[in-house]
Amino acid sequence: MHIAITSDITGQILKPESESRVYQIGELSRAINNNELCLQYQPRYNSNTGRVITVEALVRWQHPEHGLLYPDSFIPLAEEVDLINPLGLWVFERSCRDLYYLQNLLENDIKISINLSILQCEHAEFAQNILHICHTYCLSLSCFEFEINGCSGDYDKDKVLEFCNTLAAIGAHFSLEDFGTSLSPLRGLCELPVNLIKIQTDSAKKTGYSERNKILLKNMINLGHEMQVVVVAKDIEYDYQRDLLVSLGCDQLQGFLMCKPIKLENMTDNIFYM
Repeated sequence: MHIAITSDITGQILKPESESRVYQIGELSRAINNNELCLQYQPRYNSNTGRVITVEALVRWQHPEHGLLYPDSFIPLAEEVDLINPLGLWVFERSCRDLYYLQNLLENDIKISINLSILQCEHAEFAQNILHICHTYCLSLSCFEFEINGCSGDYDKDKVLEFCNTLAAIGAHFSLEDFGTSLSPLRGLCELPVNLIKIQTDSAKKTGYSERNKILLKNMINLGHEMQVVVVAKDIEYDYQRDLLVSLGCDQLQGFLMCKPIKLENMTDNIFYM
């Protein structure tokens, strides 16, 4: 079998694609085991009080050669080669450690929101590992919210439901990402023990929303409330977005307007109010 070997514009011989793939997998596995990953946190604000009530944990890879890498550059690989569970457990354990710092800083019942791939939710042992880590750190699962991503694809409904019910029975909350962007998150809201939905607001421009955008936002918020779940608007960049969403009764707000994702050690009192 012939394997094509290419060269870049400098004439340097590059690795065959299959060899490069193996190298990438080895790098990611090493990153998980050697703590090359790190977390940043983005606050979510209560739209009535303006106070932070949840921070979302966002994983980054501090690559020794390529610098800081964002999830889009390595999460798909982790899902494909079965590294997503070890990566997810690393994120959860680090979040447990960081929660102590946040609780001491804020002196309130702040939650940490953790992103989960729908693929992780198909594994009962992953839920048991989460429970074991919680027990190790003497923390309650009620301190955590698990944000499920990837509901637009195929998944084993029964296994995902069992996973969610296992953790929900011990106090965990669940949220759905990108609600309203496809029918699959709507199905997830009906089938899973969801406490919260996140809606996109990135159709906004500097000039404002169109009337149809406003109607869509209003109805998504009303639908969430009728289904008795908390509604979060994300990707807020402009003052008018915040003001409109507050007027429409959106429960929580998140976005660069209020605070970008930041390192734990950079969190100070002044970011905890909108």
